[in-house]
Amino acid sequence: MTGNPYYNPSGTPSTGSAGASSPVRSEFTSIAAGFALLPTLSGNGGQAVVVNAGGSALTVTTGQLALAGNFTTTGAYNTTLAQGASVTLTLPTSNGTLATLAGTETLSNKTLSSPALGTPVSGVLTNCTGTASGLTAGNVTTNANLTGVITSVGNATSIGSQTGTGNKFVVDTSPTLVTPALGVATATSLAIGGAALGGNGFAVTGHLLLEGVTSTGATGTGNLVFSASPTLSGTTIVSHLTVEGVTSSGATGSGNIVFSASPTLTGTLTAATTSFSGHMTIEGVTSTGAQGSGAFVFATSPTLLTPVFGVATATSLAIGGATLGSNVLAVSGHLLLEGVTSTGATGTTKLVFADSPTFTTVITLPDGSTWDAAGIDGAGDAVFTGAVSDTAGNVRSVIHSGVDKTTGYTLATTDNGQYISLGASGAITIPNSTFADGNVITIFNNTSSSATITCNTTTCYAAGVDSNKGGGGTLALATRGVATVLFLSSTSCVVSGNVA
Repeated sequence: MTGNPYYNPSGTPSTGSAGASSPVRSEFTSIAAGFALLPTLSGNGGQAVVVNAGGSALTVTTGQLALAGNFTTTGAYNTTLAQGASVTLTLPTSNGTLATLAGTETLSNKTLSSPALGTPVSGVLTNCTGTASGLTAGNVTTNANLTGVITSVGNATSIGSQTGTGNKFVVDTSPTLVTPALGVATATSLAIGGAALGGNGFAVTGHLLLEGVTSTGATGTGNLVFSASPTLSGTTIVSHLTVEGVTSSGATGSGNIVFSASPTLTGTLTAATTSFSGHMTIEGVTSTGAQGSGAFVFATSPTLLTPVFGVATATSLAIGGATLGSNVLAVSGHLLLEGVTSTGATGTTKLVFADSPTFTTVITLPDGSTWDAAGIDGAGDAVFTGAVSDTAGNVRSVIHSGVDKTTGYTLATTDNGQYISLGASGAITIPNSTFADGNVITIFNNTSSSATITCNTTTCYAAGVDSNKGGGGTLALATRGVATVLFLSSTSCVVSGNVA
């Protein structure tokens, strides 16, 4: 058994001789190594045992099983061959031959789902259903349901297109048509009932219905009148005539009907509206040069009610108690001008229309206050006998800007010239680029603790101290202390008072 991969006995100890335990243990180790080359029994039920890929041991199959010879099964059992993870081929129990791609086999009783048949050599499609384009059909011995245009190649009759509905094709020489729509038909003659149309003539043996009018009871002879300007001879009108909606009933006089553009009329003309394109003379007055619209004015001195004169020209115009003449308007009563009446007017001289009038006495202003123009002295200085106020109040007093500030407050331009008082938790922020040179604001800390003044201007000094607190620095305003902020520019200020 030399070369056995599982176990090769060493021959030690020899038969019938004493031996040491060490060689025996070595033999058992070799035997154990041979068993290690076999797969375990537990967990491998039903698995095939094969030599591993390295040819060094036996193992069980976990994937494909490659056979070097034929694979034969015995018994009526299904055999399943699986290729990949999703393809399964099941062989039937009956004898048969698998169809191949390259071989030639005959299929029977098979169902093909959406096959691409290519160009079959032959086939019988007796029981086939569905539609197919491009097929050349032989003789049809049963009814055919055709949904497209019928064409015929090689036959005596060819029908290229069809219109209309019904169950018969019209291929007769003289077909019978029921209520056909002929459209624009072309024919040498056409017979309709008792009338025959042919050679541009239409002969009717009975009555004619044309444009809704029947010839029943017609009199006279000659052609039908279709001319736009027919010539009528021997026409006598025994009743009244209506032309353009006007009837001749009750007409008097003799002569032609008046259609002239410029007729000569005698007597009295009565009409609801009369239009003349030339001049008209009424009561000896001609309309030559007449303008405007409305009633005619014939009086020498007419009375006009609410006339619109436009730009009138006259030597003088008298309106009520006022006379206008030579560019002077003399009014003996009151004057209403631009919606303002002169009633109650005082003083003398001209109306005030100047942009800069000169006043010499006391003027009452719209709010009821008065202004004495005599209070301006020769040097241009104003002299007032009462209090002087502006929109903020009396200019002689420092105005309190609102109520005590009990939270952080940022100074505003409306605080200029006023004082601000701080309550509990009040604080002041001086903003940058807000005030102008010369603006002054006073701050009073009306609390029992110091208050913070934050300087956001670029430059901010405490009066008498050469230390810039600008750019976010702070000053402390003492308890009950007063501080005055004087702005030197929009970005610079100095704070004086009880600050540190």
